[in-house]
Amino acid sequence: MDVMPAAATAGLVWTGATLFTGARLLSFAGLAFSIATVLDFTVWQSGSHWAVALLPILHVGIVARLVGKRSGVRVGGPLAAIMLLFWSWEHIPAPWLALFYATASVATGVAGAGARNAAPSWISVALGVQATAVFWLHLILPPGASAAWRDLAALVIFAAGCRFSRKLWPGGPLLQIAPIVAWSTMTGLAAWVARHNALASLTAAWSFLALGFFTAGFALRDRHYRFGGLALLGISVGRVFFVDVWGFEPIYRIISFIVLGIVLLVVGYGYNRFEERLRRWL
Repeated sequence: MDVMPAAATAGLVWTGATLFTGARLLSFAGLAFSIATVLDFTVWQSGSHWAVALLPILHVGIVARLVGKRSGVRVGGPLAAIMLLFWSWEHIPAPWLALFYATASVATGVAGAGARNAAPSWISVALGVQATAVFWLHLILPPGASAAWRDLAALVIFAAGCRFSRKLWPGGPLLQIAPIVAWSTMTGLAAWVARHNALASLTAAWSFLALGFFTAGFALRDRHYRFGGLALLGISVGRVFFVDVWGFEPIYRIISFIVLGIVLLVVGYGYNRFEERLRRWL
């Protein structure tokens, strides 16, 4: 299993020598070492230490970076991302997977936005989709209370990372998926609150969450979060009349109505107070 770091190091040396000397014959040797590194990874990484198993992935990523805008960038980046997925399935504990994918997505997205490179941005999207999928899997089949906060953090980190990447590169690929990310995040948060709600009334919890969506939409000038807040608020209104009134004790019904009424007043005041600004942002 020591062949993995040896092949990865030798491949980097040969690639660096090729770029430094301009000798094309050396490039074939570097390519051979790179292929050997990837093959070694597929065979040995499951039985290797997590740090050793990372070396072939770093090799592919560094080689892709060294060769600049040649074919290695187009092939190396996606290949490194695929290898990273296999590495994560083997070496990352299941409760941490969503958070790992979300963090990797943010790092890749920021790097792509900073370099104005679409390939890392789309890799970031793929990692974010993976994080979201793991989030829902853990929500449906929860591994335990200890994983709950990690899944929640993963959802928020991915959305925040996409937002920051769009700030760095306003015309980048992540702009195209902004509505999907917003609605996916809000749906996930509402489902997470329903699954892990600590309040006696889910209507009250959703009302506070709807207020948070509305506030985020106003602060970020994003109509999707505002509309999502209003949609969740509408669901809360329906729930208080069709569920809480019939299923809760009087004290919990009163709490639901009070919280919902306060949130409705705050949202109504916000729309009336900043009506002109909201119209310009639509």
